[in-house]
Amino acid sequence: MSRSPSKARRWLPWLKARLARPRRLWLGPEGVWPLDQDASHAQSLAQWLAQQGPARVELVLAEQLQHPLLCAPELPLPDLSAVQHYARTQFTQYHGSAAQHWALAPWRSAQGPCGASALSGLDWAATRAQALQHQQWLSQARPAWAVLLQHLASTDAPWLHAEHAALAWVEGPLLCWLRLEHGQCRQLSHRRLHAPSAEALDALLQTLHPPGLPLRLAGFGLSDGAPRPRAGLQVLGPLNASHPNPALLQSPPRRAPELPQPDYAAALRPSQRLGWALALGGLTLLLASAWSSAQRHAELQASSTALALAQARTPQARAHAAQLTPPTPAQAQAQQLLSLPWPTLLAQVERAGLSAGPQALRWLSLDFQSAQSTLRLEGWAQERSAALGLVEALRPQAGWQDVVLGSLRQGEGGSSGLRFDVQARLDTRVLAATAAASAASGVAP
Repeated sequence: MSRSPSKARRWLPWLKARLARPRRLWLGPEGVWPLDQDASHAQSLAQWLAQQGPARVELVLAEQLQHPLLCAPELPLPDLSAVQHYARTQFTQYHGSAAQHWALAPWRSAQGPCGASALSGLDWAATRAQALQHQQWLSQARPAWAVLLQHLASTDAPWLHAEHAALAWVEGPLLCWLRLEHGQCRQLSHRRLHAPSAEALDALLQTLHPPGLPLRLAGFGLSDGAPRPRAGLQVLGPLNASHPNPALLQSPPRRAPELPQPDYAAALRPSQRLGWALALGGLTLLLASAWSSAQRHAELQASSTALALAQARTPQARAHAAQLTPPTPAQAQAQQLLSLPWPTLLAQVERAGLSAGPQALRWLSLDFQSAQSTLRLEGWAQERSAALGLVEALRPQAGWQDVVLGSLRQGEGGSSGLRFDVQARLDTRVLAATAAASAASGVAP
């Protein structure tokens, strides 16, 4: 019992960080700007992560790091998987083989329009792995235009739901242009200015903005002020700042679900989120059971001591003591589950999954048998090599033994990809030592 509080102290900060209110950062080619505090200059993402404690992080990504795509409405794209496949084909066709490795964030809106953003200026898998090393969890990573659109949905609803409207977001020499009809995206593209100036922006708007069309214009990075006033144009803040206006990129009180919500951190991972949610829910129940069991065990020990003292005095006490039993196997199993260093174990699994490449894997379930110290992971892989690579990445992890690929089969119902399960035996003493060493050094396991 004396070791339980120290175990709790190790995993409670990890769990609190996951559940804490996230920090929101702007990430562009120049580095990161925290959007919840004043910053005198941009830092590299690596520098910022190294200076922070465990936390959840939401990224707002500069359009200069991305390419947008709006799919034609007549295309037969019934779900996000189809949208992603089509987008990958289009980006590869126009940008070459490098686009095959870009992270994609597909999206659909409520009434049909769909599309995707491609993260061409950032290695998303490496970024997630780097954040994980510093116990930072990237819970969201959204394009700037999508974040701004959500903000305006809560502050300027009449404009958003007008019959025709437009949104322009400028980042120095780059303009992101959206045309909307009753809140639905009908045009999404990037345009280049011949110079990062108000004059160049005004010349481009002359070709894009019909007179009288309600237009909201925001951004940063121009060398001078705003373009000339035009009918229907409303400029949201100065455009000649060195970084974006934090007020325009904060999370709204309530997200509008009918708007596009591209997110690199959540792209095509609903089953993985569900799987980890179920695992966490099950772990919570087991911890609650273990806590109850521990209390019962403490009460049992106290009763046993008292009865032992009285045992020599009364035959009735001896009879009562004979009725007391040690903890049941289920209670012992719950205590063992409580002592397992879950943050270290789940971090190892997440790192190994990232080694297969962005979006190559998603998790479906986790099953741990404490009596045999065996773990079974079930998931989905884009291809055979991703599942085999996962096994190779798990084998050298501290505390993992006899890691094998249990099965590999085609997805049910003719779905793309492969369903697999990985089985392993865990040395809980090595895992505990690894967790203790990580806690002592302040480095993520």
